[in-house]
Amino acid sequence: MKAIAYKKHGGREHLKMMDWPEPKIKRGHVKIQVHSIGLNPLDYRMRRGEMGPLTLFGPCMTGSDFSGTIIEVGQGVQNFSVGDEIMGKRMWGTAAERLVVAANKVTRIPSNLDLATAATIPLVALTAYQMVHEQAKVQTGQHVIVNGASGGVGTYAAQLAKHAGATVTAVTSYRNMDWMSELGADHTIDYTKDNCCTGEATYDAFLDCRSNLSLNKVKGVLRPKGVYVTLEPLPSLVKDPFVNLLSSKKSRVVLLQNKQNQLLEIKRLIEAGVLKTFVHAQLPAKEIGQAFEILESKRTRGKLSVKILDELG
Repeated sequence: MKAIAYKKHGGREHLKMMDWPEPKIKRGHVKIQVHSIGLNPLDYRMRRGEMGPLTLFGPCMTGSDFSGTIIEVGQGVQNFSVGDEIMGKRMWGTAAERLVVAANKVTRIPSNLDLATAATIPLVALTAYQMVHEQAKVQTGQHVIVNGASGGVGTYAAQLAKHAGATVTAVTSYRNMDWMSELGADHTIDYTKDNCCTGEATYDAFLDCRSNLSLNKVKGVLRPKGVYVTLEPLPSLVKDPFVNLLSSKKSRVVLLQNKQNQLLEIKRLIEAGVLKTFVHAQLPAKEIGQAFEILESKRTRGKLSVKILDELG
């Protein structure tokens, strides 16, 4: 079968169509015909070699999210059948014609979305869910600020914080100010004009979905016992335990876990109309270089979807 992969770290030009071993079905797993993948900053950071021990050497398949149709079911799988349309995430690449994935890590796509859109959901929605509910523990009546509210994680983080009962301030550029209300944002800050780390407003949680700040930079706008949450594991994992011992204001980092129960809850919220999914563009696999170029510009509204089905032959 075919896959989109790279043999050495670097720019988009290293992405190539390659022959790839056909995956074999295993107990507790399902085999899918991939329809689409969603692109994430993690994917280009892996390709560039910026993720340290998370980066594999040698031929590496790109992609983290996927959607597709089950074509084979492994022994012991009871909740899925051939023909089911599912979505999920996988650490070591998704841009292939077919994948074998653990049945306890995926869910059916939301009934009100198509496969191309569903492919953009898993990684960012799970990240946002764990950011809001596990790390920040957002509660009714709190004030939450979301830095990078127009990006993949940010769009879900703002909506989940609002659904949890918080007042939400969205930080974005002037290009996106007009649609922040669709996320449920009560207030907006244009970072090209104003510094979200200063001012009179204070917050119970600072969700840094761009991961370009730090507890030290935002502590002036954090309330006592407030929490700063980032997606950047380093240097947070090294310094945060020491910082947190000395301050009532805490710093947390999201180390994403692939939890099926949370993905099921996200699916439910999408079907109920509580969560909206924002897709900047849907492109064919032959334009994956252009898709990454758009993503790496850091000016997308939500996510990018790349169609794989019938595109790799």
